[in-house]
Amino acid sequence: MHTASPFIVATKVDDVVPPAVEGTLSILKSAAKYNSSIKRVIVTSSIASVMDLHPTMRTYTEEDWNTHSTQEIEEKGDATDPTHIYLGSKALAEKAAWEWYESAKEKVGWDLVAILPGFVFGPLLQEIDSPSQLNYSMGLFFQGAMSGTSSEVTQEKALTLIGGWVDVRDVADAHVAALTVEAAKNQRFITSNWSCCVQDISNAVHKINPNIPNRFPYLQIPLPAKNFDSGKSKAVLGIKYKSLEETTKDSLADFKKRGWIQ
Repeated sequence: MHTASPFIVATKVDDVVPPAVEGTLSILKSAAKYNSSIKRVIVTSSIASVMDLHPTMRTYTEEDWNTHSTQEIEEKGDATDPTHIYLGSKALAEKAAWEWYESAKEKVGWDLVAILPGFVFGPLLQEIDSPSQLNYSMGLFFQGAMSGTSSEVTQEKALTLIGGWVDVRDVADAHVAALTVEAAKNQRFITSNWSCCVQDISNAVHKINPNIPNRFPYLQIPLPAKNFDSGKSKAVLGIKYKSLEETTKDSLADFKKRGWIQ
């Protein structure tokens, strides 16, 4: 199982794209070398592989590929927006994995499955000392929506910083199912419950515990969304996605246990 590379903001393509691509391919090549004991390889990709940054609202499926970011990288090189560099690296790494597998599958004798999560939220497994050590997804959750310590997220961005999201426990279930369900072989699976923005998280915090200091006021307005079709992960992998309110409630309980909130 090859899990995802971390979210990093880099201005040089070579700092992000080659490590993502070669890191993925090296795992597959190692699996090919020792294929006598391997039946299936799971690659943790990302919805970054299917979505683009165009403002048009649409529903993405496993048939889609993020050609917007990869084209930006190809045309602009190091002048590419850092967000495109990261998103493009995910698309290029997964595409390289499938292309390599197609050329080698008869020889290696094992299956390949790609799991495509969005922002991963939920209770933490790792032991960290402070919210400043959170990864990007949970840092956005805590620092962007709650504490207000993220300079990146303004009220405008709270409404427009949109992405698919998933509870970390649902992602874990998807990986286990991808290993064990025969019908999952050689497929991609979008594992994103639905889209949300930072304002959605803020609203969920208001509902669950209005006494928690919250960066943004509760806004009862229709919120925009990029949509992701997770029907295949539900049908084939049997995933039953947690609601944002449930994930937020459990995350707040975890933050309280760690002494980060009252």
